[in-house]
Amino acid sequence: MVNGQDRTDSDGKTIHIPPQINALNSSTDMVLVSAGGTDLGFSRVIISCLAESGKGPVAETGSRTCRQDYVKNGHDELDRRITDVVGPALDALYGQISARAPHARKFAYDYPDLFPDRANTPAAGCYAFTTTGTGDLKETDMPFTDEDVVYLHQVQDKLNGLIKREAEKYGFTLLPASSRSQARTACSAAPHWVNGLNALGAPDRNGEAFHPTRVGIAHYVDVFKYATKKN
Repeated sequence: MVNGQDRTDSDGKTIHIPPQINALNSSTDMVLVSAGGTDLGFSRVIISCLAESGKGPVAETGSRTCRQDYVKNGHDELDRRITDVVGPALDALYGQISARAPHARKFAYDYPDLFPDRANTPAAGCYAFTTTGTGDLKETDMPFTDEDVVYLHQVQDKLNGLIKREAEKYGFTLLPASSRSQARTACSAAPHWVNGLNALGAPDRNGEAFHPTRVGIAHYVDVFKYATKKN
């Protein structure tokens, strides 16, 4: 919130922040940020990991899992991106916000889990893919190999850990959208807080693919309300 005006940007990509940064000043009373996932290229990662079954192969490359495409010879490309791309981007973003709005209350969201942890993964796995002939997929569709569900959950954990560290470094209050979300992925029983694949790129009745559902948005609001009462 800048001088009573909403300057929200839904893109989530830190390199698209100049107009918002320019709106900040010493009179700004509150800044609310959710950023990092687009810098990682997570949407593209998800598309590259779509699989033909829970055991593979990955549709785009034919590899048994997309982890094999991203982790080679002990080098994890997504781990590198988190460290070398997202880290500096968040450092610059939070630093600029702190410098331009020195008196503002600053809050930073992490991300709700898109993929469950092991404790909340069904014994049969998460794989689900609905073909209706109309392109209308279910909100709970999760066309990923069993191994990649584990891998992508770990990647997101690393991203959230980075967000937490950078937020604390610059005096932001962390808004843990990840809190209790492991049991509320599209792989879980309803109500889930984030969609699965549904219709990529198409308007949806309950949010976009791998974005919060209405219930998930309510969770975001609850997390914010709790944090602002404490701070």
